[in-house]
Amino acid sequence: MTILAGKPFNGPYSDALDIAKKPGVYVVVCETRDKKIIEVGETEDVSAEIGSQHQRWEHWGKICGGEVHYWRGSTQVDRLELVRKVREELGLEP
Repeated sequence: MTILAGKPFNGPYSDALDIAKKPGVYVVVCETRDKKIIEVGETEDVSAEIGSQHQRWEHWGKICGGEVHYWRGSTQVDRLELVRKVREELGLEP
């Protein structure tokens, strides 16, 4: 489990099939020596969003393989706010 912006994120997961088909916020972590977060997003179905149909799936695989952590969120407003907070905490672009 990882804590980001004060919320517990489940994970790491290396297979989208291990993640519940629920709404939430996800972070993709690059599996390098320093473990760097390379993607933060929100969706109605975390499992489907971070699977092979994601527009950046091939990019993630090319640069590092990737692990996923996620927080199961309720409303889209809550998820968008958490994405904003995580990006701010990590110094990522909005």
